[in-house]
Amino acid sequence: MLSADFKSTSIWLKGVARPHIDTRPLPEKADVVVVGSGYTGLAAALELKRLGANPVIVDSGTAGWGTSTRNTGVLMPFPFSCRRFMALFGAALADELIKLYVDAYHDCIDTITSRGYECDLDRRGQLRPAHSRAALDDLEQEYDMISRHLDTEVRFLGRDELEEEIPGQRLWVGARLNPRLQSLNGAKLHACLLRHAVEQDIPVHENTRVLDIEHATGSVLVRTTRGDVTADQALAATNAHTGKPFTDVSARLLCLTATLIATERLEPSVITRMLPQLRACVDTRKGFIAFRPTADGTRLVLGKAGSGGVFGSVSATALRRGYRVLLSVFPALRGVKIEYGWTARVAVTADNIPHLHSAGGVNYTLGYNGWGIAMGMYLGAHAARRMLATGAEPLIFEETGFNRVNKWLERPVFQPAIRTWLRFLDALH
Repeated sequence: MLSADFKSTSIWLKGVARPHIDTRPLPEKADVVVVGSGYTGLAAALELKRLGANPVIVDSGTAGWGTSTRNTGVLMPFPFSCRRFMALFGAALADELIKLYVDAYHDCIDTITSRGYECDLDRRGQLRPAHSRAALDDLEQEYDMISRHLDTEVRFLGRDELEEEIPGQRLWVGARLNPRLQSLNGAKLHACLLRHAVEQDIPVHENTRVLDIEHATGSVLVRTTRGDVTADQALAATNAHTGKPFTDVSARLLCLTATLIATERLEPSVITRMLPQLRACVDTRKGFIAFRPTADGTRLVLGKAGSGGVFGSVSATALRRGYRVLLSVFPALRGVKIEYGWTARVAVTADNIPHLHSAGGVNYTLGYNGWGIAMGMYLGAHAARRMLATGAEPLIFEETGFNRVNKWLERPVFQPAIRTWLRFLDALH
């Protein structure tokens, strides 16, 4: 199953040129301390700098050690379930939420193109395969809501038409095809943002864990393992890696680990037999399957939500589970080896939307529910504008309740039960 040179690292980091980060003393003062150096933290810091503020970024690990360099790179301009939004918030608020997802998608693409970020932007489109007839009906109904905000070509495929996209597949009854939606290399995007921050002389302090944040009138004292910083404000941009000292907010995030795999290098003709149009795919299951080819068309990358694992390591059991999913989608790949396997974390909220939250002198933007590339950048920049009181209007993400979740579900012992529950919900739908 595993290649002789198997690597427990993200395939997306292969060949990525990471900018040099100077080691410098932690400053005693800053306008804003940004905790976290993923998409959200870097986007926030860049916007703060653009607006004339003096931000400082601190991270408990190296820059980009989290899910910003470990995701599938699929850019989604709509939430996972518009139908759930309708049920939770009603038609008017659901429509507002959907518009924000579309705005975040376009803002991400515009940022990449206007700044000349080289991150393997892939314009070959996306498929949303439906695991049941009811799920396909939902996709059609959702598009009626999405089309008011997203100007893009859409086709709905039946099982026979889907055969032309994924030959020999037996898992799905049809699909929604968006031939112009885009994907990218998340690790390269992160490297571009990080390089931009370094060029803007934004201090990035790696391996600097925040121990506590003390709030006083008009300022915060951020205590870290490398010293203290006094700032006007702080922003926690830690998403699925939120822990101490942000325990109150952490209690509102269910942080689940997934295992992703990438095949050994294959002939491009093999990949095109599996995926003739080389499109990215994310299916409709609660424990969704996501897969796509790499930019050079020589490997397939696959991940499954709720597949389990422990962040920072990849187990043989999780790899076998991922390999079984790969073969269920592409039976002809039996015998092909897995060369890369890694883990990523997803921060799930009780209402499945991200939240901008403020408490104890600290601002938070997190809880992307697996849709964190475009939305993370969008909300990071928005949070910067809100902190500097530039007149940015509040978003609905700031106004909805941010409820607690059952944190005990994060424990590895409960992960088999979660997978069983997700399969049960999918069978009902």
